[in-house]
Amino acid sequence: MKKLSLFVLCVWFFFSGSIAGAALLDLRILVNDPQYLDEPNNTVPNNLTSVFEHSITIREDSSYGWWSIYLVDDSFFVPDDAFSLEFDYLLTLGAGDYDWLVFSINGNYFTEIGYNNSQGGGLHSVSGHATIDLTSFSSTTIRMVFGLEADGWDDLALGSSATFSNVELNQGEIPTLSEWGMIFLCLLLSVISYFKLSRHRREGF
Repeated sequence: MKKLSLFVLCVWFFFSGSIAGAALLDLRILVNDPQYLDEPNNTVPNNLTSVFEHSITIREDSSYGWWSIYLVDDSFFVPDDAFSLEFDYLLTLGAGDYDWLVFSINGNYFTEIGYNNSQGGGLHSVSGHATIDLTSFSSTTIRMVFGLEADGWDDLALGSSATFSNVELNQGEIPTLSEWGMIFLCLLLSVISYFKLSRHRREGF
């Protein structure tokens, strides 16, 4: 019984030390960018974004001629223990659309999901999950952008939408060298305890 307790304790310690925390971001921090159409002299406000606590949707609108629409947080602080950002995405393209769902940090694109439906006669959807490595941005303030972009040459319509949801910030302490030693020792003890327990069971003790 003592060996079994040691085994259980070691396994618990090993896995509890390696589990990181994840927190859903409140996406209501995001604002429209740009506030107006791409054309310099056009002042029609951007009302093509829907922002909720845990999801956002960005739409094109052929009546106003929108081509690129973005939601942005200009000053998102990345905690020192944050190591990744994850989100689900859905890109829905109308007939004639060729568009891209994008995510960028400080002007660099980390996610570009596109589909050419310019010759299609109906709706087409692309969905998935993205994971962004944040380790290089630890303890810094970044410009985080979610967007929908049209292909400038082959896009024949403006009927697409992009949805981002369940945006999670993953945080957890990276073990130090001594902590890795403790984890390794605990794992080693777990393996030894397991084999000793198995041997005793086979021998009938």
